[in-house]
Amino acid sequence: FLLILVGFYLPNIGGLFYGRAWNAPFLIYMNQSNDYHDLAINSINLDQLLRSSNKLNYQIMQPLMILITILIFAIVVIYLLNYRFDLMHNFVPLAAWVVWTCYLFLPAMHERYDFVVEILLLIASFISIKYLPIFMTVMIIDSIVYCNYLFNTGENTAVLSVIMLITYGIDTCLLFIKGNKKKLIIRLDE
Repeated sequence: FLLILVGFYLPNIGGLFYGRAWNAPFLIYMNQSNDYHDLAINSINLDQLLRSSNKLNYQIMQPLMILITILIFAIVVIYLLNYRFDLMHNFVPLAAWVVWTCYLFLPAMHERYDFVVEILLLIASFISIKYLPIFMTVMIIDSIVYCNYLFNTGENTAVLSVIMLITYGIDTCLLFIKGNKKKLIIRLDE
């Protein structure tokens, strides 16, 4: 937990030295969610498939999308606690999956968060070739989306969202089903 705080405050140390309050980094990040009232900002995620990017739907869908994300993480935590998940060999793919889950399901996600997914999937591709098609698919979709942003080429976000969600599902299966060969831990003492 302390490493998270160090990683959070280290980039903000300059502002802290110049008089910002200790809670300023938290307040800045929490207030940013009030700046954008879109569930997807130039990104391909579940919201693009649902087509709910207006203010009324944002107020309805924002808590729902957060709950979906929490539910996904809760299911994975239960899975990780009940299976002997090989974290040593699956750390980078798991990190990519965590960031990707946030990108796909949390509201107001910008395409720059998907760039982190790309970098982690590239590293995962060097570790295991099975992640290369996933990396290539994400890279191509992100390139199409970013070209639309730069040149207004007009991509079909619903189709790209379906492809992205299918790719995410394949990645999830590779990571948690194919990538974990260890057996279930049966706990009789609880």
